[in-house]
Amino acid sequence: MRTMRPTQPCSICGGEKPRGRGIVYCDPCRATRREHSQLKQRPTTKRWERLHRDRRNYLARKRYAADPERFKIRNAAWQAANPEKTAAIYRRNLLKEYGLVAEEYDALLAQQGGVCAICGRVNPDGRPLYIDHDHATGRVRGLLCRKCNTALGLLSDDAATVRVALAYLDGSIARGLGRVRVERAILVAA
Repeated sequence: MRTMRPTQPCSICGGEKPRGRGIVYCDPCRATRREHSQLKQRPTTKRWERLHRDRRNYLARKRYAADPERFKIRNAAWQAANPEKTAAIYRRNLLKEYGLVAEEYDALLAQQGGVCAICGRVNPDGRPLYIDHDHATGRVRGLLCRKCNTALGLLSDDAATVRVALAYLDGSIARGLGRVRVERAILVAA
């Protein structure tokens, strides 16, 4: 025969609750108090997070440094499961980096006809066109595909080097000399 557990009245509603150490409220009152307490603590938690952002970032970097592979796997899985969010985050961060808003990017893309400003093609990997900018001034010049953006970067965004490369491709520089010496000033003036 099973014995009944002794009960006592709940200190909020007066209903029955099990008698025991630390049990002050019945189950429904305890759930209500827990929910109310969590709602009350939320602004405090957000405030604490704001005030201790540096500490939180330090701890996050420390956890990442301890096991970077774990985070890489987790992030890759999340990105694979959320391609739309991943693309939106990528776009937002990219625009923020160059000081553009989405409307400006879209206007620039429409102005270029949705293709690269140099080769006239879309990105072969399906990603959005890259934002090309002047490294000295930070001014946005246009949108480029991955290949054209990489080519400009490898040529150090230097117009004289691009002209030398163009002259080389056109065959106007004598080939077969081992090392071709070209005075940049002549090419720039031309």
